[in-house]
Amino acid sequence: MTNPAASFDLEAYLSTYRPQLISGDTWELVRADVLDAVRQVGPTGRTDARGLLGAVGRFLARMAAHQGSTLELLTRDNIDRFVELERLAGSVDGTLGQDTARLRRIESVRAGRSQRQRPRSGPRTAALNP
Repeated sequence: MTNPAASFDLEAYLSTYRPQLISGDTWELVRADVLDAVRQVGPTGRTDARGLLGAVGRFLARMAAHQGSTLELLTRDNIDRFVELERLAGSVDGTLGQDTARLRRIESVRAGRSQRQRPRSGPRTAALNP
């Protein structure tokens, strides 16, 4: 059986991607930066790539009304502001939580910090110093 992630062609997907939430003019301004950021993150497959791109589009659509359209807006503080604005607009926390995690992945890579892989379940425990 073929692994779908192994056969995923990121470059082909990125070459045809068009966001739904931002205008064509805005996309032309940010396209190269967004695609580079997604490449740097290294999506695990089509679903992951689509989720990353969708989260950035949602972020830029919301933030453009307040601060303009550039990927330089993707900072920790602005991600927090985005979450506040989305909640005020009535966004569902589950979807918003997924997009927030995706935005934080992109922001971390762009800032030169490694992506920390956390366990998906179970409690977090602090290390004890002897």
